[in-house]
Amino acid sequence: MRRLLPFALLACASLAVAETQTWQIDPNHTASQFSVRHLGISTVRGQFMKTSGTVGYDPADLSKTQIDVTIDASSVDTRVQMRDNDLRSDHFLDVEGPSEPTPAMGGIRMGAEATTKINRKDFGVNGAAGVVGDDIQITLDVELTRPAK
Repeated sequence: MRRLLPFALLACASLAVAETQTWQIDPNHTASQFSVRHLGISTVRGQFMKTSGTVGYDPADLSKTQIDVTIDASSVDTRVQMRDNDLRSDHFLDVEGPSEPTPAMGGIRMGAEATTKINRKDFGVNGAAGVVGDDIQITLDVELTRPAK
């Protein structure tokens, strides 16, 4: 037991000085799945076929770990093409866009927009019940630029 103690202390010390490590999400071994009640009588399940991102992993302090995930909403798959097309429409995920790249202001620009809704209680934000609504609408309008070649 005394021989193992120095190794255990050394392992703990090396974890204490560990730095945040950046890891890439492996899209071939990652699943982004969802389920939703349909008419209150059944559950429809599906997945998004394209997920990517990075994880900033801090082995010394897991609370400092950060996850940045991108889910391509146009890759929705519920195994029913007609339903998938409806989900991609402006009725649900509105995956039209981005705009065509356009030369402007000495470079190339394109724009896109995305919207989603979250429930604040899903993130532990419970204050001001009855004063502040639970559903939060998020809209992202972006203009992307790159130098002209």
